Amino acid sequence: MNRRLFLGLASGLFMLGLALVAGLAGPALRSGPALPSTPALTPPVMTGVPETPTPAPTPTPGPALRATLETAQVDSRASGVEIAISLTSDRAQTLTFDPQIDLSVTDNRGSRYSLVWADYRQTIALEPRRPTLLVRALFRGPITDPTTTDVRIALHLSEPVEPAQWTVPVQRPLSETAVAADQPVEGGGIRLTLGPVRRLPDESLEVQVTITNTGAQPLRFPFSPAHDLVLLDGGGQPQPLRWAEYAGVVELAPGQSRSLVRAAYSLSRPAVTTYTLGVGNLPGVGRAAWRLTVEREPAGR
Repeated sequence: MNRRLFLGLASGLFMLGLALVAGLAGPALRSGPALPSTPALTPPVMTGVPETPTPAPTPTPGPALRATLETAQVDSRASGVEIAISLTSDRAQTLTFDPQIDLSVTDNRGSRYSLVWADYRQTIALEPRRPTLLVRALFRGPITDPTTTDVRIALHLSEPVEPAQWTVPVQRPLSETAVAADQPVEGGGIRLTLGPVRRLPDESLEVQVTITNTGAQPLRFPFSPAHDLVLLDGGGQPQPLRWAEYAGVVELAPGQSRSLVRAAYSLSRPAVTTYTLGVGNLPGVGRAAWRLTVEREPAGR
């Protein structure tokens, strides 16, 4: 009896365990549509507008040609100006040149000078950094006109050149610009007056120049008779300076006058009676000159 009861209980417990196992495992054995899987999160890719790099400025190359005005001489006999120009290149190159087209000379009044002659080569081979003569020429124009103060020389080459033009002042002989001894010279707020000229018994010539500030501004400039004063005889020969009284720095208030210089010159040819006295490097005036006619002092004075 007890044995049967035990077997029945054991069988019931066994069946109950199978039922529990079937209930737990049943859903996993059923087939059906698969549940959607959760997609994996992909980190976003950060993108932006790419920056456009600023291009570096391109350096502008300078002229590869440099010109030098070697000579610019006024030839009053030929009524013209003789010039010589050379070229220097940074690199080897070949140029063509025609002075009738590539070179011009004018003056401050706008007069165009004509080519008289030229020494040049139509084709010029330039070596790096080696000066080469471009042209030597004479241009004729109204250079002896008193109103001509400077000439302007210009190059017109197909290649950039520096410099391409020059302004040359016209320096005339003092004898051509001299005025009468009793005539003052004025310009730029300055008036120069020549005082009495005396020929001394020791065969020297004494001169004196007075300066007046006719402008509205004070004047101050250096002066040296060794460089800024000259006495020429009739043949254009300078006479030796014996002594001079002057101020190394001239200072003048508006309206003020004073002696610029008092000096004596030894005369190399006492028989000469015609001279030219010149003063130079003065502000506003530049150069001034007077024609002097002097007589020998009578004996016994």
